[in-house]
Amino acid sequence: MKTMLHRCLASFPLMAAALSATSCIYDTPDGDHFFRTLWTSSEAPFENLTIEFLCGGNISAKADNAAGSYGSYQPSGETAWFTGLHLILENNPEHDTSTAAGEDNPAAGPDGSQTTGKGLIIIEEAHRTDDLLTIIWHHSGSPTSCSTRLRRLSSYQ
Repeated sequence: MKTMLHRCLASFPLMAAALSATSCIYDTPDGDHFFRTLWTSSEAPFENLTIEFLCGGNISAKADNAAGSYGSYQPSGETAWFTGLHLILENNPEHDTSTAAGEDNPAAGPDGSQTTGKGLIIIEEAHRTDDLLTIIWHHSGSPTSCSTRLRRLSSYQ
């Protein structure tokens, strides 16, 4: 029994070393001014919008009044471009993306899901100035882009 316990205890430093060597927290990519940052805003049409830049060029977006998503980002200086990042707003009749029965829905989500009765928002890019982040987004099917300003959080709430 003691031998087995000693083997288990002896393996902990090796596991800890392996985990710390592969953890992205310590590996900030060169030139990525967004890596491992967290941003928030309460500007309309979002309620408590949070955007988090994750490891490996991944990003997440969520809001209290929307279904969030994960996507990827490509940084270039103080700008980041997004792929696959969107929100589906709940109860948003002003920007209803539903179509009549039998018609194709041009506002289908990136995963092919339908957004009937909800507003699909595509988040395109972000521009950073110190602790402020401006995201550019548009409603699916609309040629008009909008912007929302977020502030950087220094820690998770």
